[in-house]
Amino acid sequence: MKAPSDRRAGRGESLFSGPDRAVITAAALSMLLVQMDWFALNLTLPVIARDFDEPTTDLQWLVSGYMLTLGAFMITGGRVADVHGRRRTLVCGLVGFGAVSVLCGLAPSTAWLVAGRVVQGVTAAFIFPVAVAVVTGYFRDDRQGRAVGTVLAFSAVGTALGPFVGGTLAEHVSWRAVFFLNVPICAAAAVLMLRHVPETRDTHASGRLDLPGAAALAGGLTLIMLGVDQGAAWGWTSPATWGCLIAGAALLTLFVRIERHSAEPLLDLGLLRNGPFVTITLAGSLSNVVYCLVAVFSALYLQQARGLSPFTAGLVFLALSVG
Repeated sequence: MKAPSDRRAGRGESLFSGPDRAVITAAALSMLLVQMDWFALNLTLPVIARDFDEPTTDLQWLVSGYMLTLGAFMITGGRVADVHGRRRTLVCGLVGFGAVSVLCGLAPSTAWLVAGRVVQGVTAAFIFPVAVAVVTGYFRDDRQGRAVGTVLAFSAVGTALGPFVGGTLAEHVSWRAVFFLNVPICAAAAVLMLRHVPETRDTHASGRLDLPGAAALAGGLTLIMLGVDQGAAWGWTSPATWGCLIAGAALLTLFVRIERHSAEPLLDLGLLRNGPFVTITLAGSLSNVVYCLVAVFSALYLQQARGLSPFTAGLVFLALSVG
């Protein structure tokens, strides 16, 4: 016997009502926003360097700073959403992302721009893990898989279009337009969230956040990423590099100890004993690391070594996206 959704599909009826599609659209725009912004900026780095009359290598923290804070605060962002409400957290993240985008677009110096990107990564950490949670909290029936798949597909679209959008705007408008483009997307997603998405949260979670665990996790990841990122500049055997790596490892060890004794841990350590979960997580992490490295270095190579314009380099990236 066919399920209700299968019967509707067989009669040509939509699986999703108007409000359902509004929820999916709000979450999809949120995911597309974060992915497109990150990959669009790669193609603008040489243009920004020329605008501020600085070497492109001095702008690495426009990429590193954003990814560092996004990665360090992502688990915390998901936990805040579970406790205080997913819609509220996502809307706050969108408003913050849009506001910081304006500041980045108006940046008078690279120091201002780097600081803005670091803060922007924090706001993205309250968008990226929460958008899918909003959808899973809204759809509790057999449509959930298709709804989540649609949202993740838009994330892939953002990854694919990001370099092309960044290259096009950098060449024909301005690199600042990459940041200003975020504002209407943030506004549209936030309005849809407020109008159509009911508030959901983890009903089994207490109102208490694991602040010591969050601090240890963010500090540990930040120090390790800082040591790896700056190792070549400081020297791989320098006290600064080893100090960051050792201190980061110590904080992550402390994080594990905190989580073991916390009544409401940020991370259920029992997941680490789940073989398929660990395998998929490691494989996905490796895939993302490789793709991010390829995206950054290819953007610089195509423009600085091959002499392509930002727009043409963006077209080349579309071929990579097809693959």
